[in-house]
Amino acid sequence: MTKDKEIFHEKNISAKQKKTPKDSWISNKNEICQWPQGNQPKKKEGSQIIGRLDFKFPTSYRLKKTHQFARVTKEKNRIRGSFVVVDFLIQENTTLKLGIVASKKFGKSPERNRFKRIVRESFRLSKNFLHPNLWIIVRPRPKAKLVKMQEVKSELVSLLQKVKQPNART
Repeated sequence: MTKDKEIFHEKNISAKQKKTPKDSWISNKNEICQWPQGNQPKKKEGSQIIGRLDFKFPTSYRLKKTHQFARVTKEKNRIRGSFVVVDFLIQENTTLKLGIVASKKFGKSPERNRFKRIVRESFRLSKNFLHPNLWIIVRPRPKAKLVKMQEVKSELVSLLQKVKQPNART
């Protein structure tokens, strides 16, 4: 063997190895004083919004299941406006719920989504004035594509006010 190979050969490795301190992964009390000890909550960056307005449409206000939609339509309580058709059911021991049905027959997805946004916003603004045990399904009429948001909102609110009365079949 040459001299270079002897230096890196196993027989020239020192048997003495540096001892690692017991539990080296835990920091010692005298190790680094500036670091906080233990788990610390992450600090949030940016400004925090206090008292944020909540404009969500939570799942507790939605009709989601097929049998819920079927139950409301089976009752045949319907009010027709010039822009929307509202099916409703006063359901005991439940909360106020909304379902929106906008089929492909109404229009392409941007038109359907616009209609749904308008209805959700109208519902959000008027839900405090409605019967608390009401299930509602809203369907668009063809004229709903051409009108402004405020017109659909005002009609929907007026129709939902009629629904508040128990004998509101039109």
